[in-house]
Amino acid sequence: MKIEEIATTILEENGKLLKGMSDKKAKRVVRSIINVFAKELDKAEEGKISIQGLGVFVKKRIEKDGEINEKIIFKRAKKSKEI
Repeated sequence: MKIEEIATTILEENGKLLKGMSDKKAKRVVRSIINVFAKELDKAEEGKISIQGLGVFVKKRIEKDGEINEKIIFKRAKKSKEI
């Protein structure tokens, strides 16, 4: 899913949330939020990174043939009230 698609969906489903914000600025906000998630994943050696209302990212380091690779698994939060 592209940043533009996420921002457009937010604007369509909850226009009041970004009221008066240009499409360009809305995209920057979405990109900034995603970058926060990415930085948290980069900082973690291994383990769980929970994001309320979204779910849990589980980061594992796997050694295979002398190489260490990272694996990230996403587990969606149970459906509940909107955050």
